[in-house]
Amino acid sequence: MEYYLQLIFHICISFFKFFLLGARSVGVNYGILGNNLPPPAQAAQLLLKTSLRSVKLYTPDQATLQALAHTNIKVLVGVGNNVIPQLASSTSAAQAWVQTNIAAYMPATLISAISVGNEVLTTDPTGVYSSQLVAAMTNVHSALVNLKLENQVLVSTSHSLSVLSKSFPPSAGTFNATLATPIKALLNFLYATSSFFMVNAYPYFAYSSNPKNISLAYALFQPNAGVTDLNTGLHYTNIFDAQLDAMFSAMERLGYPNVPIVVSETGWPSAGDPTEIGCSVANAQQYNGNLIKHVASNSGTPLRPSAAIDVFIFALFNEDLKPGPASERNFGLFNPDQSVVYNVGLLASNAATTPSSPSTTPGQSQPVGKTWCVAKPGAAATDIQNALNFACGEGAADCSAIQPGGACFWPQTLMSHASYAYNSYYQKNGRNYWNCYFGSTGVITITDPTAGSCLSSSEMLSLGRGASLGELLSSSTSSVASSSSSSSSSPPPPPPPSSSSCLVVVVSQNPFLGFSVTTAADKGLTTGGVSSSDSSIFLIFIIMGKKNTISLYLVTLVLDL
Repeated sequence: MEYYLQLIFHICISFFKFFLLGARSVGVNYGILGNNLPPPAQAAQLLLKTSLRSVKLYTPDQATLQALAHTNIKVLVGVGNNVIPQLASSTSAAQAWVQTNIAAYMPATLISAISVGNEVLTTDPTGVYSSQLVAAMTNVHSALVNLKLENQVLVSTSHSLSVLSKSFPPSAGTFNATLATPIKALLNFLYATSSFFMVNAYPYFAYSSNPKNISLAYALFQPNAGVTDLNTGLHYTNIFDAQLDAMFSAMERLGYPNVPIVVSETGWPSAGDPTEIGCSVANAQQYNGNLIKHVASNSGTPLRPSAAIDVFIFALFNEDLKPGPASERNFGLFNPDQSVVYNVGLLASNAATTPSSPSTTPGQSQPVGKTWCVAKPGAAATDIQNALNFACGEGAADCSAIQPGGACFWPQTLMSHASYAYNSYYQKNGRNYWNCYFGSTGVITITDPTAGSCLSSSEMLSLGRGASLGELLSSSTSSVASSSSSSSSSPPPPPPPSSSSCLVVVVSQNPFLGFSVTTAADKGLTTGGVSSSDSSIFLIFIIMGKKNTISLYLVTLVLDL
C-alpha cells in the first residue's frame, strides 16, 4: 500500500505544479483611426466569431463599450495622454471620470483594467504628462476603491521598449537613467496595487532597424541558432522573450522582481513602403501565428519560465488614418470589410474572403503524426464554456453526441464536453496548432485520449504540453520503482494475485496543510463490480477549489490487488 500511496503522491505533485503555472492568453488592440471601419456593434460581433476573448481600447468610447456589453469579452480601457492632467488634478475629478467611463458600463461590460496613457514617459518632451502620471493613476485607483471595484479593475500604463537604456544581453536590462525616478514611483504603485507593468514589444522594429545583425528567423519565432546570455547561461531563440526578460531584469535591478508583465502591443505589418524592410503578409502571418503558438505553450520566458504573460496583438483592423509610413496602416488582422488579411486560425472557419491557411515552412513547426485536441486543465471554466459555445456554434463542430441522450453525453462535465467539441473542431479543420487554441483553453496531445468514438475520462488529464495521463503515470511509476529498487528499506509492491478487485481512494490536497489520504468508506463512496484484466491503473481527477486552496479528488483507482 505504501508503494501505491507514493505513486499517488507523485502524480498529484506533477498535476499541482502544472495547475499553478496558470494560463496565458492572447487579446487584440481595437483602434479606430480609420474612415472605413465597421461600426462598434459589427466589430463586437466579429470578435465573437474569433477565439479572442480580451480587447484593449485606446479610449473609453461609449459606442464600443456598449457594443461589448454581455459578450463576456474582457476589456482593457485606455486613457488618452491629454486626460492625465485632469485625473491628476484631484480625487474628485478622477472619481467623476471613473464613474462616467468605467462604472457606468459595469457589470454588463467586463472591464478588467485601465491603462492611463500610452508610452507617456518616452513621448512627452515637455514632461507635462509624465510628471503627473503616477498621481493620475493613484487617483484613478482611489476612485475604484471608493466604488469597491479595485479587485475587478487594475490600473497600469503602457511603455515602449525605449524606456530601457540597455536591453542586450537580457540580463543587463536597465532603465534609462533619466527615467529612473518616475519608473521607480510607478513600480512602487504597481506592486502596492498588485497590478502589472505594460510594455509594447515589437520584434519587427528590432529586426527592421538592424537586419544585418538580427535574423528574420529570430524575429519570427522560427528555428535558428539563437543567442546565449553569457551572464546567465540562458539561451534565447526569439527576440520576443529576450525583450521581455530585459524588462524583467530592469525591474529587478530597481528592486521590483515580482511585478508581472502584460504585453500591451505586439505585431507585424503585412505591407509597407518600398523602403521598409520585412513588411509582408507572409512575415506577418508567421509572426502572429507563431506568437499565438508561443503564448499557448504556457512556457514563460527563459528568465521567468513560470510567468503567465497576457499578450495583446496590434491590431484588430488596418487603420487608414494612422500617420507615418505605410506599415503603420497595415498591422491589422482584419480588413475594414471584416475579411482576414491573413489566417492565423482565430476565426471559426475559412470563409470565402479568408485566405488559405498558412503553409508549413521550415520556420513553422507542425505536430507530427496523429494528434488530438482537449480542454486544458486549470483554464477558467467561463473561458472553457465560451470556447465550447464557439466550437458548437460558429465553429460548426459536430456536438450532437454530447447533447442529452447522445452517445457521449456522459460523463456530463464541462471538461469532457469541451474536449469532445474541441477535438471535433480540431480534426475537422485540419489539425493545425491554431485549430486547438480556443483562447488558450485547448491543448494538443500526441496520445490517443479516445474511447471508441468518445473522448475517455483520461482526456481531462492531457496535461498542458502534450503529456497524457498514460505518459504521466508511466513517468511517475518509473520514478517510484527506481527509488524503491535503490533502497532496501522500501520493498517492491507485492505481486498481484489472480483475482481482481476495486479500491477507491480519495486524496485531498491543500498547499498549506499537505496531503491527506482517506478510503472510499470515509467519504461514503461505493464501488461497483469493476475488474481489471491486467495491472493497469486508471485515474479520474475532479478539480475543485480555486486560487490558493485546491482539492484534488482521486475518485477511482482500479488495481490488480
